[in-house]
Amino acid sequence: MLPLVGGSGGGGGSGSRYSTGVTGGGGGGGGGALLIAASGTVKLNGSILAQGGAGSVPAGCSWSDSWVGGGGGGGSGGIVRILAQAYQNTGGTINVAGGPPGCSGYWWASGAGSQGYVSVETPRGGTLSLSGLASLQITSVGGQSVPANPTGIGDVTLPATQTNPVPIQITARFVPPGTTVKLVLTPAYSGDVVTVNASNLAGTLETSTAGANINVPYGASTLIAQVSFSLTVAMGEALSVYAEGERVDSVRLTAAPGGPTQFKLVTVSGREFDAPPAVMAMIPPN
Repeated sequence: MLPLVGGSGGGGGSGSRYSTGVTGGGGGGGGGALLIAASGTVKLNGSILAQGGAGSVPAGCSWSDSWVGGGGGGGSGGIVRILAQAYQNTGGTINVAGGPPGCSGYWWASGAGSQGYVSVETPRGGTLSLSGLASLQITSVGGQSVPANPTGIGDVTLPATQTNPVPIQITARFVPPGTTVKLVLTPAYSGDVVTVNASNLAGTLETSTAGANINVPYGASTLIAQVSFSLTVAMGEALSVYAEGERVDSVRLTAAPGGPTQFKLVTVSGREFDAPPAVMAMIPPN
């Protein structure tokens, strides 16, 4: 159940056996994927639904209308994973059933979707500790604090008396300590791009910091920070579904203005794929 991926969609129905040009019904959508992670108790008293969708029913689904196409297959049920210190079910339900077929009982009948998966995991002993989402942020430039949500336009204004090199401070969360941070400064109008390596991240997995000194040219510039860390072979193989089937070798985080931390999956051949935060939340740092 890692990575967390929903059920597959059902197959489309075949066209009419009499070459009428009539197509079959579409397959039902697969059920979704849901992860609930809590360091406390999860109590279920309602319904969690991750069912597969029903296959499409072609018009005239009967023996007397055998010119029609076949029904679409039902979508597979989804995945529900609950990870908590304790779990209590007080009358709630979790439904990951496969979707029904679009047409049944006839020669062109389709099949129902397969059942999905449910996993409820609690520790046998001790306390459950949940890692947070990895993040990277430039916190200060030349001693001046950077806004929590930088826009990339006038976030920090250095005084005319500021001398080079300018000290930079970076903070990371849930990135392995000892990882090297790279800074990239791009002048807005003219001049060369400047790249320097900061000191290795020092601290704990939950919070670590790094520092660097970089020459800042006169005028406006954009500064970003990047960090990459390698994955185990098993995790890289599991994440291959997000990289067109190729094993993922590493993850790169970029602290860029105008939004949250950006994530890239880098494959063994060097190809790069965007990684949504939900995927990153499933990656345990080494």
